[in-house]
Amino acid sequence: MVRNYFKIALRTLWKDKFYSAVNVIGLAIGLACSLIILVFLQHELSYDNFHPNADRIYRVGFDVSLGVGSKSIASTSHRLGPTLETDFPELEEVIHFSRVFQGEVQHDNIKFRETRMSFVDSAFFDFFSYEFIKGNPESVAVGPNQVVITEKVASRYFGEEEAIGKLLTIQHPYGSEDIEAVVAGVIREMPANSHFHMDVMISMATGESVFPRSLYSSWGWDSHYTYVRLPENLDPTEFQSRLLDFGSSHIEGDWFIKFFAQPVADIHLRSNKNSEIETNSDFRYIYIFSAVAIIILTLAAVNYMNLATARSIKRMQEVGIRKALGAFRQQLVAQFLGESLMLVLLAMIISGFIAELSMEFFSGLAGRTIELDLLTDLNLFLTFSITALALGLISGSYPAFFVSSYKPAIVLKGGKQGNSGRAALLRKILVTTQFALSIGLIIGTALVYNQWTYLRDKDLGVQVDQVLLVPATRDVRREYASVKQELSVLSSIKGVTTTNKQLGRDINNAGNIKTENDTGEIGDARISAVYGDYDFLSFHNATLVAGRFFSQEYASDTLRTIIMNVKATEALGFKDPANAVGRVIRQGGSNSSNRVIGHVVGVVEDFHFEQLYNEIKPITFFLWPERGLGYLSIKIEEGKTQQALSEIEAIWAKYETQRGFRYFFLNEELQSTYVTEAQFFTMFSIFSGLAIFTACLGILGLASFSATQRMKEIGIRKVLGASSANISLLLTKDTLKLVVISNIVAWPIAYFGISNWLSSFAYRTDIQITPFLVASVLAVIVAFLTVISQSLRAASRNPAKSIGSE
Repeated sequence: MVRNYFKIALRTLWKDKFYSAVNVIGLAIGLACSLIILVFLQHELSYDNFHPNADRIYRVGFDVSLGVGSKSIASTSHRLGPTLETDFPELEEVIHFSRVFQGEVQHDNIKFRETRMSFVDSAFFDFFSYEFIKGNPESVAVGPNQVVITEKVASRYFGEEEAIGKLLTIQHPYGSEDIEAVVAGVIREMPANSHFHMDVMISMATGESVFPRSLYSSWGWDSHYTYVRLPENLDPTEFQSRLLDFGSSHIEGDWFIKFFAQPVADIHLRSNKNSEIETNSDFRYIYIFSAVAIIILTLAAVNYMNLATARSIKRMQEVGIRKALGAFRQQLVAQFLGESLMLVLLAMIISGFIAELSMEFFSGLAGRTIELDLLTDLNLFLTFSITALALGLISGSYPAFFVSSYKPAIVLKGGKQGNSGRAALLRKILVTTQFALSIGLIIGTALVYNQWTYLRDKDLGVQVDQVLLVPATRDVRREYASVKQELSVLSSIKGVTTTNKQLGRDINNAGNIKTENDTGEIGDARISAVYGDYDFLSFHNATLVAGRFFSQEYASDTLRTIIMNVKATEALGFKDPANAVGRVIRQGGSNSSNRVIGHVVGVVEDFHFEQLYNEIKPITFFLWPERGLGYLSIKIEEGKTQQALSEIEAIWAKYETQRGFRYFFLNEELQSTYVTEAQFFTMFSIFSGLAIFTACLGILGLASFSATQRMKEIGIRKVLGASSANISLLLTKDTLKLVVISNIVAWPIAYFGISNWLSSFAYRTDIQITPFLVASVLAVIVAFLTVISQSLRAASRNPAKSIGSE
């Protein structure tokens, strides 16, 4: 019997090649997209779970008040780790490592710029789990001047030679003499699903001769990351509560710091704090892509149900004869469900090939190394197989029960079933669902694009185009005045300045300052500080609200002059920002020494110094070129970029003989900040497009079938004088009605969904009516073109053949 069912199913599928192809392609695309999304979600949810006891590993960060609002910071002070060990002796392990930095590394004549280096303490490789190729994990980072490198770095400097015991010369991150370190270990590349990655790990013991001594005693220098492993009997909630008391007992004055602990497995998806080691993702994207996968599978299932119920009319006589010959209903149900599962099985095989071929492309879009191991990953294989089989059973169940319910006495006499009206209603509901989902995806794609372009193109309030950023090296810092002078006279360069903070990056430092405001009260607030050269603000074309910029024409400007943004004046209680000019600024806070910090010479309009994820904060700009020598900012004349680069490099080589010339353009760096949004938009657009294509396939198949079923009616209408246009309009108007209903359903759902997504951005685009109207028009056009192509084909057929064939 099973063999007979199999033969009938094959004959039926082969007989209706077009509808079978539409179903298989729709199901294959749906399953392939779902498989890719499933692998992506599996990868995202697996971050840092490869560490032993990952559920007990926490990163300690802190919240700090900044006068107006507060911010959470992932990095902490060097002092925190040793203090936690003293105050929490029950902790299994406490480790910390420095911020990841860049610098040149050299062995003999081989020199490269490494972008992922850090100082790690002696327990780093015991705390985290990495695969060692060479070296002992228990001793590799214990002694001074030891370094552990990845296999890729070892190959870069030593080729096939033994790396252990070889010497590397590493550029000092803080400007003193270079570090000589011996390779003590080689590890595999850190897994892709780790929230941080390093290539060169220098022992923390080396820091005794590297870090400034003030680093060890300061709570305010957040240059490290601190991790703890809790014992099994310590409740994380209790630890978090004790951290609050820990902060207040150690940090005096007006720091307003609260420490917190984050589970390491939550960092990648649930942490978007300042000073993250790498750009993290967002857990909302898990929900969004899960929803997209469900939508695509739903559309594929709807396609099958629509076509199967529509095609059931052709199989009425088959069902009637089989029932008359004694077939039971459950046998017919099994037959039709078997056909559905055969289609799904074929679609599964095709979708596996599609997903495998697309994985490398998708990994590039996602910016991650994601691999598809369907045959070796049992959990993935079972999840995918169960999903596919469930799709086959769900999409095939209604057609199976619907067709098997035909009564042979009525069917064999050529009559119609009483539930045919309900079947038509179901098809309309399903088509409406398809269009509603498609319209919602089009609206979502447009609004995601609008937000991405808004972040990318928003006016920051200062000039960032044609600005070259060059990290200042030790020798260039020493000779900054001469370097600036030589660069400034070049015809290809419009200006040169320097600052300690890079525009577009977080400002994590802040201090309490106070002054008498224009209401006669003492305004006291915690405000961030940026240090720079005379022309830093004028260089970027900041808008002056009151007073003046720093100027070498005023000798007094060397005595700690200050320029504030408007937010800073508001934080200090000024009603009119102009009244802040001339005020003396003192150290603030309850433990203030009342020391004079400087005097205000100007106020500038608020501009976006940090990323657009953050609201504009109060900032004081100090004239202090020596402290501001972090980056050289060089403004290039339009159309002279190549000339300028060549000239700058020549001057750079005069003062910096050891380090290569490295630079990047500020506008490109700012745009790269929003790479997560760009990746999300690209992936969302592709999957939305495939979902819409799947919906169109189903509508095309249904339109073709409807036109075929009404062939006799069309022939009679043509004989009676109806034109092809009239007939086409007749066949398309019902579908267009469903599109209108779909819009009514899709608009509010899309609006609330995108509103929720946009709520996380400090600065976001407005939700305008245009994307909704465009989506509606596109849906009408797609529906019209899809249906009209089949309608015109049916309407152009010779009526004599249409009527005769019936």
